Amino acid sequence: MQLEKVFAELNLDASYLPVVSLNWEKSVVSCPAATLPFLEHEFYEKYYSLINADHKFLPLLADTATTISASNAAKLLAWHAHRTLCEYDREKSKFQEWPEMSEFLGENCGLFYLIIGLSSIPEWVKSFRLAGIPEQYALDCAPWLGGTIVIYQSAHNGQPGLTRQQLRWTGWYMINKLFRIGRFEYMNQELSQNYPTVFRHKINGQIIALCNAGWRLDENGFCLYNAQTESEAYLIAELIEESNAVTGIPISPLGHALPKNKIKLALAEWEKVLGPGDFAPGIHIPGGGGMSLDVCGESLHLASNFYRKYFPDKPVKAFVCASWIFNPQLEAALPESNLANFMRQLYLSPWPSNGRDGMFFIFGRDAGDFKTYPRDNSIRRAMLEILDSGQKLRSGGMFILPEHINHFGEEYYRKNWRLSQT
Repeated sequence: MQLEKVFAELNLDASYLPVVSLNWEKSVVSCPAATLPFLEHEFYEKYYSLINADHKFLPLLADTATTISASNAAKLLAWHAHRTLCEYDREKSKFQEWPEMSEFLGENCGLFYLIIGLSSIPEWVKSFRLAGIPEQYALDCAPWLGGTIVIYQSAHNGQPGLTRQQLRWTGWYMINKLFRIGRFEYMNQELSQNYPTVFRHKINGQIIALCNAGWRLDENGFCLYNAQTESEAYLIAELIEESNAVTGIPISPLGHALPKNKIKLALAEWEKVLGPGDFAPGIHIPGGGGMSLDVCGESLHLASNFYRKYFPDKPVKAFVCASWIFNPQLEAALPESNLANFMRQLYLSPWPSNGRDGMFFIFGRDAGDFKTYPRDNSIRRAMLEILDSGQKLRSGGMFILPEHINHFGEEYYRKNWRLSQT
């Protein structure tokens, strides 16, 4: 069946044809004649039970699977979506450029992409098994899909589903790049220039992070917003590494640089412990709450052991993260929250931001009139009050060195930091 005919039968917007058409012929040839395995009740019931989602949505999932199976056009498109996600593109897939499916499935349209997400779980399991990593680690990743349902509900009046562009995330499970270890996920990666370069004093162990060259800072030491031009910068950071010293702009563990306090560190006394290109797994914090210090600390300890056991050739220089979660504005607005307590255990740093950082994950959308957004919990109220005050939201970066995980819970970086130079 030609893809144009599929789109016509399902009343889909033809503007999506160029991206969806990639590898279409391969999918048509390989599509099973019988019901697709992932549309069978036993399959989606089994894997839905792993994602920590509300069981009450299972009948809707069953209805959607039945509707897809009853249409040859929809069945072909579902198979093509599955193959695109699990074989052709994986982490490079462009599902944001696929149709919403509302013309065919109505308010259940988001369940089409949830089913495709569920269809990928066996591929995670196979990938982990082939890499010699216990299958349980793959199954532990499944609750991420449950978190996407909550995000989708926020923007769709409580209707379950999955926002299609989020499917890209599952590709990293299939290439052994992303792992769920306790509360957090960890992504294998090398450090980018957006993370700081970090030095440790050889005698007293003090840690100082410096901005990398080219960081565009405002007067308060935060990175410019993405829409701002270089001419609006208070300072363009330099990092000058010489044979005997390094000179740069220091960063407070509170999350902002100190653009008026350039320092020079003598390399006879300081050693670089972290910089661009180093192996530093990136932490992702799936939805679900439960971020007590005990739970967070346990995940970091488990991750340290995991990497020593399964990636012995990749010594971890740090665990890092860049997220709206590490916005210093939120620590100030919610000082007693688990989120703020977590931030205080880490060395925070500035990060480029778009001004709406975190809105999608908290509200399921980030456009329109923010004054109409609900204020039904503390994080939503805090974010909207920041916007009400005329400020823009920020993202922030963070790192924690493996040697300091044993100090998690002690606010180690803040209590042991001072502006030093020699």
